[in-house]
Amino acid sequence: MSADALVRASQPSQMVLNEVLDEIYRTGHVWDQQGNRFPAFPTSIHRQEGEVLYRIVSDLPPSRTLEIGLAYGLSSLFICQAHAEHGARDDRDSCRHTAIDPFQQSYWKDIGLLNLERAGYRDMVRFFEEPSHMVLPRLLQAEESYDVVFIDGAHLFDYVLLDFYYTDRLVRSGGLVILHDVKMPSVRKLLAFILRNLGTYRLESRYFLRAVPPWKRFTSTLRALLQSPTEIHTWSLPWSQGFADLFSRNFCVLRKVNEDSRPWHHYRAF
Repeated sequence: MSADALVRASQPSQMVLNEVLDEIYRTGHVWDQQGNRFPAFPTSIHRQEGEVLYRIVSDLPPSRTLEIGLAYGLSSLFICQAHAEHGARDDRDSCRHTAIDPFQQSYWKDIGLLNLERAGYRDMVRFFEEPSHMVLPRLLQAEESYDVVFIDGAHLFDYVLLDFYYTDRLVRSGGLVILHDVKMPSVRKLLAFILRNLGTYRLESRYFLRAVPPWKRFTSTLRALLQSPTEIHTWSLPWSQGFADLFSRNFCVLRKVNEDSRPWHHYRAF
């Protein structure tokens, strides 16, 4: 992706939302098959975050995307709208987007899948209603690869670490890994591990959504320190990469620049 494309992705989008997304952001609610209404937020992604997902997929050639954590389906709607406008429906032999969520029916009342159907995108999505730690190894065994992976599933540290472990092996070199909920200590810890121990990923600060004022950076960093005062990563990570700004945001994009070549005994505190 060119530098100009990266800059465009970080700027306010002129995206015209599909009807389903427009209704959800106007009303703040989603509906199940029986017409029951549920609050869409704070569970779902913010519109600006979704528009970045849309821009990322739009700026790529026809691509394959993977999402861990479907929920109400808003992130999938942004991704699939980009696929649809890219002509993905012409590729009848395969689905462009793969989504994983073990609780789609039991907790999310199938609303995510229903929203994709309402928007006309269901045919381009392959869905697994199983835990990601069961699905991802199968995708790896099948030698699948992806251009963009959005990790927004279970946020326990061991789960998010495992999601990334398999994602790292599924995303192609040059592809993008997107972490959501970076404000949560467990996800921040994963990010610290990636940036401290892997020389294979670059933080794409151009995807930051907006400038964060110094006072917010300070208060957000202080909050992170209070959440986990003994964490080394709050002061040992390369702040020149813009890591401090991540405390004030909830969304980060990492580009895989090469394959892992660490020696067997490598370790850096994170």
